[in-house]
Amino acid sequence: MPDKTPATLDVATVPDALDLSQLALIGLMLNPDGNAALIRLPGGQVHKIAPGTRIGNATVKAIDATGMTLARNGAVRHLSMAGG
Repeated sequence: MPDKTPATLDVATVPDALDLSQLALIGLMLNPDGNAALIRLPGGQVHKIAPGTRIGNATVKAIDATGMTLARNGAVRHLSMAGG
């Protein structure tokens, strides 16, 4: 069931919350069988991804309640949800 708390609705309707020219984490799906995430690419496409997925030259290393971790050329980057 969707989260319709006031805080969630406020974040979901903030104008310009996402930099549309950048990769953005827009959803997390946490499941005992494996976590997944929804991302929005700079071109506007939305994809469901899981750990191990390649995004350009980066690899998704982990997805948890705090966001998603990417690794590229030895550097690690953590993405959180917009407004989070």
